[in-house]
Amino acid sequence: MPYHDLLNADGSVNAAEYDKILENRVTHEVNLRRCNEARIHAPHHVPLGCVAVFYAMMVDQMRLPELPAAEIDRIRRQQTVALNDWVGAMSVAAAKQRRAMLRVERKAS
Repeated sequence: MPYHDLLNADGSVNAAEYDKILENRVTHEVNLRRCNEARIHAPHHVPLGCVAVFYAMMVDQMRLPELPAAEIDRIRRQQTVALNDWVGAMSVAAAKQRRAMLRVERKAS
């Protein structure tokens, strides 16, 4: 999921992208927890970028039990806080970048 699509050009949050990214983060974390409970761990030779796919495949192939709804809700809250923190930091950086670009445009005029 491309995090750079989280902010619109005006600095507002793109709600549709936010929801997709949040769901993706929750799914990955739930799969990781389900695998950990079954003592399934990604082998060292699996590239870091492929670990989430490995866990998703293991959950599917091994038919691992679901996590309790309360645990999934806790994970969702945790991931929401983390994503909101990231969006906040990204918003600050994007605002600084917009100000810098305005200064460059004014100098060029």
